[in-house]
Amino acid sequence: MLGTDLEACAPGDGVVQPNPSACQQKDLQSRPRLDKWAFGLEDDRKWNVFRQYGGSWRWQGILRDLPRGKPAELLKAFAEGGGSLDRNAVYRLWRHTYSAGDTHKILRTAKTTMNTLRKVIRKAIGIAENDKSMNPIPSDKRGGWQGTIQIGYAVKGDPQAAGGESRLQFRTREQLT
Repeated sequence: MLGTDLEACAPGDGVVQPNPSACQQKDLQSRPRLDKWAFGLEDDRKWNVFRQYGGSWRWQGILRDLPRGKPAELLKAFAEGGGSLDRNAVYRLWRHTYSAGDTHKILRTAKTTMNTLRKVIRKAIGIAENDKSMNPIPSDKRGGWQGTIQIGYAVKGDPQAAGGESRLQFRTREQLT
C-alpha cells in the first residue's frame, strides 16, 4: 500500500518521499527505553544485566567487555551512590587526597573513562556505541552524573520461592538497607 508510514520510512527507489515525523516516531518506538534496564553487581566484580518486564526485573546475562580498573570502579561507585555520582566522589575515586589544582585534570580523565563506560552500557542494551542521543549516564545540574538506567546489585533470590531455584534479582542500594 503506497504512502504508509512503514513504506515511507523504508529505503526505496526515491518515488515515495519519506514522512520525517513518522520515521522519527517509528525510530523512537524501536529504541530501547533506558529506564527499563538495570545493571547489578554480584560478588564484587561480576556485573549482570537486567530488563524490566511489567513490575519485575529479569536477568538478561552478564555484562561483557567492561574493562577492569576505573570503568568498573565508576560503575561500582554508581551502585554505592544509589545510581548517582557527584564530582567529589569521582575525585576521591582517582585520588584519596586531592588538591584544588588536581580537580581539572582528574575530571578530564574521568570524563574519558565515563565515555568508555557509556559505550559498554550501550552495547549491552543493544544501542549503537556512538549513539550520543541515548545517554545512560548523563550529567546532572549539580555537576555530577545521574543514571537513566538503574544501577545496583544482583542478589540471589530465596530458593524456597518460585520453583525452588535461587535466581538473581536486581536490587537498588535502598532496597538492600
